Amino acid sequence: MRGLKVLIGLLVVAVVIFIGKSTLASKEAKIREAKTPQKDILTVEVIKVKSGDIESSKRFLAQIKSLKSVKISTKMVGYIEKIYVKDGDSVKKGSPLISIDSDEIDSNIRVLELTLKQQKIDFTLAKDIFNRDRALYKIGGVSQERLNTSTVIMQGKESAMDSTKERIEQLLKQKDYLNIEAPFDGIVEKVLIYEGDLAVVGKAILRMNDREQELLISYSFDDNQIKKGQKVLYRGEEIGEIAVVQSVAKRGLAEAKVALYKPLNEPMDSSINIEILMAHKRGSIIPNSAVIHKKDGNYIMVYRDKKFEAVKVEVILSDSRESIINISPKEYIAIGDETLLSKLEAYRQVNIKKIDSRSER
Repeated sequence: MRGLKVLIGLLVVAVVIFIGKSTLASKEAKIREAKTPQKDILTVEVIKVKSGDIESSKRFLAQIKSLKSVKISTKMVGYIEKIYVKDGDSVKKGSPLISIDSDEIDSNIRVLELTLKQQKIDFTLAKDIFNRDRALYKIGGVSQERLNTSTVIMQGKESAMDSTKERIEQLLKQKDYLNIEAPFDGIVEKVLIYEGDLAVVGKAILRMNDREQELLISYSFDDNQIKKGQKVLYRGEEIGEIAVVQSVAKRGLAEAKVALYKPLNEPMDSSINIEILMAHKRGSIIPNSAVIHKKDGNYIMVYRDKKFEAVKVEVILSDSRESIINISPKEYIAIGDETLLSKLEAYRQVNIKKIDSRSER
């Protein structure tokens, strides 16, 4: 009985071993028969190379300046009687800006006018005496000496009268200085003193700017690509061109001036971001999303014979969206994420989706 149990046990062990070996062999056969799995099938957008123009631009910070900016002051000392404008007002040439108290000048003019009135009476009398003495001299009624005396007296009265007239004209001209008018069409930037303040010769009363504007660009000497005649853009619109590149630095920076086609609707002295068109080229254009950057250069993925091939290219000029390259392949090229494009050669099968270059732009 004991021998039978041992025999049965051995048989069970043998069956288990047999079944295990059979299972293992079956799995190994399936593994050997299995094909190497393909990589996933991708869908990649492709586009044709096109011909066209690219303008390369660079951003700079520019300050809006007036072509003409003046400080208005007085030629005569006096108290400010009236200010007719305020900050930001637009004025026409000849518009009143400021009047300065003229009481003292007016008083002097009144005194001189009274003096002139008396001088005219004196001159008229002296002239009558001269005319009488001249008539008498002709008939021997008075001597030559008497005639000479009356002549000198009359001329003295006339000279005094002319001197008073000249002084009155001077005071009237000085009075004109007390009524300050706009020297040109422009904008009042800042009124610097108030009514009742004393206006002093040479001290600015207000600042005024011309409506015409220009842009001032300050930049590093390392950036020496700015040239006269280059076009300038603001918010995508061409607004002017480089008119002057200064030969002398200010505060260690180079300066250039932009002549504007028309004034900008921005506050004077404010700073704006502009673009300067640095270069212009015509050639074979591709989207920047088609370029793969590697250590040994730039590549594009060209679709040939139903597979992608990496082709080395030279990027001649780029803007924010496109680049001009040195070749013009007739086949489609891939666009998309650079990491994905660099792996396209490893895939045996890739679906392509053709994109119109105009819609891609």
